[in-house]
Amino acid sequence: MKISRIIMSLSTAAFLGFLAVGCHSEPTDLGPVPPPKDGAPSGQYSANGVDYNDLGKNGGKPGDWNNGSSGQLGPRGAGDFTPIAIPGLNFEAIYFEYDRSDLRPSEMAKLQKVAEFMHSRPELGLIIEGHCDDRGSEEYNRALGERRAISLRDQLVKMGVPDQNMKTISYGKDRPAVQGSSAEARSRNRRGETIPAKMQ
Repeated sequence: MKISRIIMSLSTAAFLGFLAVGCHSEPTDLGPVPPPKDGAPSGQYSANGVDYNDLGKNGGKPGDWNNGSSGQLGPRGAGDFTPIAIPGLNFEAIYFEYDRSDLRPSEMAKLQKVAEFMHSRPELGLIIEGHCDDRGSEEYNRALGERRAISLRDQLVKMGVPDQNMKTISYGKDRPAVQGSSAEARSRNRRGETIPAKMQ
């Protein structure tokens, strides 16, 4: 009886001590988290007014790749290449419905042209950008833009474009094609862009 009370008292004291230490312990600094293997390229790539070299510079916020100050997610995909844009080579934008990332049947012909071009130039890579209109939070649109870019990439893979030759990037609502909040402007900004690039 006495022994069980002693054990009970020791157990209670140990539990209370654990709680006290656990509630007042300092957080452990795990140091910087390294970027993914195929993070933002360090090459000379710029396209559509975007300098991808800026993605790895000072500042940044949680979720940025390479601590990029721009707040975008760096180009990523199955491939491990540094893209260099090919000037003057552009494809039509592919448009999405409001708050959707699935491809519209009316846009499939545009994507087929991209696939046919990539088949004819297997030495090239492809940057796939996802964009949104001005509604919604920055975080939500960043995720939606990424889903749109991934949707395009997945369809191109089904059309025979090698996954390792493509990278996706989301700009959310940061880079509208058309300024303004009209229905027309918003419909033009809900898009995906495909940018051919040399691979290094």
